[in-house]
Amino acid sequence: MTAYDYFEEAKALARAFEQAGYCRDGKRIMDAMERGSTGTEIFMMLHFELSGMLKEGMILGLETRVRALRDRLAAALR
Repeated sequence: MTAYDYFEEAKALARAFEQAGYCRDGKRIMDAMERGSTGTEIFMMLHFELSGMLKEGMILGLETRVRALRDRLAAALR
């Protein structure tokens, strides 16, 4: 079993948003990772941003990936 790489998935999502022309959303994800000083803080910030994106409504068909990462982060934070 391989470990899930939260950070690589977050970076991949940020790139996917940027490539689709949604640079603001990609930046939100990258900023959350850069602003946090601990792993827990980064997870909480990512969870917050991803939850906000889901509430705003997703375009692009990335909703499944955003929801999966958000849910994994929530489970890790418990």
